Amino acid sequence: MNHLPLQAAIIDLDGTMVDTLGDFHVVLQHTLADMGCHPIELARVDREFLSLTVGKGTDDLLRRSLAHAWGLPDDAAEALEAVPEAWQHYQRHYDRLNGQHADVFPGVSEGLRQLRELGVPLACLPAPVRRALNDVALRFGPVLVRSTHRGNRAFVRTDAWRGSYHRDCRAADFRVSGNPAAILAFLRARHELGGVKRYRNGLFHIDNGPRRSW
Repeated sequence: MNHLPLQAAIIDLDGTMVDTLGDFHVVLQHTLADMGCHPIELARVDREFLSLTVGKGTDDLLRRSLAHAWGLPDDAAEALEAVPEAWQHYQRHYDRLNGQHADVFPGVSEGLRQLRELGVPLACLPAPVRRALNDVALRFGPVLVRSTHRGNRAFVRTDAWRGSYHRDCRAADFRVSGNPAAILAFLRARHELGGVKRYRNGLFHIDNGPRRSW
């Protein structure tokens, strides 16, 4: 490994370095309870079922989980019709519980330590963005990062992709509780940040590009 000409390491997190099945299980248990499922139905959606179900998007996960809990076929119309309502419950619980029931897989910490000892850069985001995220967390509470690097598959090489600081991993979109106006003012006071914005869906965006608004 000492002879590998590595400049940086990009390693998938969810399901590769971190076992997030516990998060899915707890969030879905709360979601299904909100949908009126009784204990026997909740017990059907266990970790074993989820290990065979996750990976095809949240809509698919919710539809199949509802159907399985209710003892219906995967393609049951009743489960499909209930997905929009379940989505609202799922999103609320996911934002609140994400990361609290996940575990790092064995060997991951040791592997990352070896890469660091080899001098391989492991941090994607530039220092100004990382510092801003840390300071936001200290000031306003836990930060949930939703997006950092996005390759050409996410933007299909459109003008949006070419002009996005996510393309070069220079931007982060995140959620944090607190007064939105206060959070924006806190971020805009940091002169090392360029783009600062709050999207309509509640996500905050920061990057280290030129100072601008859009």
